[in-house]
Amino acid sequence: MALVEYGIAISSIRGSIGGTTYGASSAGPIAKRKPNPVRRMRSVQSHNRSTMGWLARQWGTLAIGVQEAWGAWAQNHPFINKFGTPFVAQPMNAFQSINLVAMRLGELTDFIQDPPVAELVASLASFTATTGATLAGDVDLAWTHNGTPDSGDFVEIAKCGPFLGNGKRQTFNQKVFDQAVAGDEVDVTIGGLTELAYYHFFARYVGADGQKSAWFQASATPKVTV
Repeated sequence: MALVEYGIAISSIRGSIGGTTYGASSAGPIAKRKPNPVRRMRSVQSHNRSTMGWLARQWGTLAIGVQEAWGAWAQNHPFINKFGTPFVAQPMNAFQSINLVAMRLGELTDFIQDPPVAELVASLASFTATTGATLAGDVDLAWTHNGTPDSGDFVEIAKCGPFLGNGKRQTFNQKVFDQAVAGDEVDVTIGGLTELAYYHFFARYVGADGQKSAWFQASATPKVTV
């Protein structure tokens, strides 16, 4: 499924054309293949689907007042789609999103029942990726913060690649989780990458309660053997 950004000539579209079905979701207009939606069977994706299904069942166990609290939280904390456009998530989707991130990074054994009560204490201000300085196959990542980062929070790192050239730009939905470091860390080295290839890296600040800031993106090639 893909999110659609309309141009000057088109303001809306629904229905199917050439095997592609157009519609709408809370995140905005979408396009998807009519017969068989694409399913990339990565191990992390299967795990995420399983966790989301489990969280959907837990949502049904919450009291009505708690579900309404999630709705109020979602109204005041819009999510950002891949085009940078804010949208208000459904209450259950907000509950699932917060819990999925908190459970993956914080290794929680149970779900968070109530929505967050405090705002994120920090976010990323900048993010860079450079060819590694030490070992072949390394890329060095560095970032700065807005606010006061907390060691109990996280900086989440994701990547996609390798690519033969740097022209590969449609990478947002191809990224895979790499690691998470303490929220007050300011750099990390990614090792074991393919030499002479291009990689795209992503980073964001994530609270221990599952709240997350916007992704930052940077690209680099690993250090080569000399």
